[in-house]
Amino acid sequence: FYLDASTIEKLYERCRRELIIKRAGDLSTMETGALMMFENKQMDDLSLLYKLFKGEPEAIHELCKIMKPYCTARMEAHLKEEKTVDFITGLQKTMADLQEMIDTCFPNDQVFEKA
Repeated sequence: FYLDASTIEKLYERCRRELIIKRAGDLSTMETGALMMFENKQMDDLSLLYKLFKGEPEAIHELCKIMKPYCTARMEAHLKEEKTVDFITGLQKTMADLQEMIDTCFPNDQVFEKA
């Protein structure tokens, strides 16, 4: 088979659109997708997923749609603490965990800082 050099960019764009952009929602929400990675703190896998989605704003948006409720649920879980000290300590630990995840998996990306 022969592939003309002028078609490489078009072929690449088509493959990228079909394999990444159209599948971003599926990759994020499937049983072994982003939510499971967040819940199990699979930072290596989240980093790889981010690298895959990095250049695609639509795909990054899908990943953020999973991350925001995850972070909210983690923080809201501490509202049940009866002692103020436990509440504050729990919030601080959770904030540190989430910040580590953001710094490790999504370095210097303001979209994830805001989520």
